Amino acid sequence: MHIGDHGNLHSTSIFNNVAAVHAAFIRGHRVDLLFSGPDTAALVEINQCENDILIENIAVDPRFQKRGYGRKMLAYAEQLAI
Repeated sequence: MHIGDHGNLHSTSIFNNVAAVHAAFIRGHRVDLLFSGPDTAALVEINQCENDILIENIAVDPRFQKRGYGRKMLAYAEQLAI
């Protein structure tokens, strides 16, 4: 990345690297969403490796907490591992 003659930022190589890393991330990860009406209430991010899964993240929107959605997403991920 460098600053051009007119103060313009040139970062094509960084964007190419970010795109490549992001593409690799997408291939190795799965993200499933739980909706409550039109809103995303929760998600589970899973890294699938052959016969195993790694739960990377479970998140519940604060507006939807205390409704069992986190437990529901964990149970869902566990079913994917069977």
